[in-house]
Amino acid sequence: MANKEDINCPIYRNGFMVPVLTNCHHRFCGKCILVWLTQTNIAEASSLTCPNCRASVTHLGPVGDVVGENS
Repeated sequence: MANKEDINCPIYRNGFMVPVLTNCHHRFCGKCILVWLTQTNIAEASSLTCPNCRASVTHLGPVGDVVGENS
């Protein structure tokens, strides 16, 4: 059985819509993570961070790709 985190966007809290994968291997809806990164960066004037683990987000890619491994 799939884990709830595997089928729902942790920001939107519903099924994934155009899922993307961060370089820290967390999945989000493409629009959700872009809004998060934009709002967080403007509000905190800091580096772009993952809402799950606070790692620096340097790459977004389609789910299914291993991102950040060879870049």
